[in-house]
Amino acid sequence: MEVDRTPRADTDTATDTTDAADADTAGGPAAAPAVRLAVSLIGLLAALFALGAARLACGQPLTGWLLPPALAAGAALAVWAARPQDGGRALAVSALRALGALGACAAAALAFGAAFYDVSWDGQVYHQQAVLALAEGWNPFWDAPLSIAARPDNIWINHYPKAAWIAQAILFRATGSLEAAKGLQLLPLAAAALLVFAALRARGLRPWSAGVLAALTAGNPVALAQVFTGQRKWLHPVVANSQHKRVDPQVNQQFVATVMRVSRP
Repeated sequence: MEVDRTPRADTDTATDTTDAADADTAGGPAAAPAVRLAVSLIGLLAALFALGAARLACGQPLTGWLLPPALAAGAALAVWAARPQDGGRALAVSALRALGALGACAAAALAFGAAFYDVSWDGQVYHQQAVLALAEGWNPFWDAPLSIAARPDNIWINHYPKAAWIAQAILFRATGSLEAAKGLQLLPLAAAALLVFAALRARGLRPWSAGVLAALTAGNPVALAQVFTGQRKWLHPVVANSQHKRVDPQVNQQFVATVMRVSRP
């Protein structure tokens, strides 16, 4: 009997097209685990600020009970990025994993913050004082600005952006530790490192090489200097850009070129 050995290119092509169409219908491929964790960390930060700002706008004081829904929001983003397609059980497992990973990262960040005292001038003079004022009921939406006559350094609290302070005040109310609340700053650092790691791995770089380059990229000098304090100037792009102007542009270009060259598969 003669066997037909004709390649079935048309059938394979049709199958690939069907699979691609199914993937598009399902919302696209699932994100890498590092990206999912980074998205959940960023989502936690955004939810803390959004929930806190909304509560203040409604005339209510900040409370530690805003932390659980913020964690749930961050985990939901990770589940969305995972795109489980196997029904309710897969969705539940993905949600539990995302919530566990996010909770572990948040707990580690809070423990890190509690392990170090903030001995910086700015941190003690107005960053901590802003967190305390918000946690004790001061509402910048409805209340008068803090008295500059009673305390001149309140001028910084009155006019500086308050997003990080609102999030830290929620953490302070939830944990009872002012030092632990400054661990919030580790979360965007970890998210940045995870995103860089995922990008380098996608280019074919080995895990340890991608990890080292991700740590070097995310661990900028300003962030590393302030992560042990309540300061968070590095969180504001405008301030960060003003700091980077002191660096020779050729140094940045050489660093980027080196990373791209090393990351080639």
